[in-house]
Amino acid sequence: MTSVWQHPYVDVFKHCGAEQAKDAVQEGDIMSLLDKQIGKKVLRIWGNISAANYLQLPKLKSHSLGLTGRFFYLQLKTFLPKNFAIHLEVMTVDKTI
Repeated sequence: MTSVWQHPYVDVFKHCGAEQAKDAVQEGDIMSLLDKQIGKKVLRIWGNISAANYLQLPKLKSHSLGLTGRFFYLQLKTFLPKNFAIHLEVMTVDKTI
């Protein structure tokens, strides 16, 4: 990852090139769209089997995102009554949470 300015926030999708799958794994039905309500590009992950439709950042599990901030903010829009799962693994530099 390249060193980028991250304070107060960083767009992780841009940082990792998630839309073009540069340093991301896109599996299943994933589409880049422009959300008219917020005026930003979003990734729509769709499908009946969550294990077959996902986004993994970074591509290699041994790599780091290189984030330096104290907080992680995730925004989701769900379509009821669909179920969804989030799998998040966090490792800090000093191995604490």
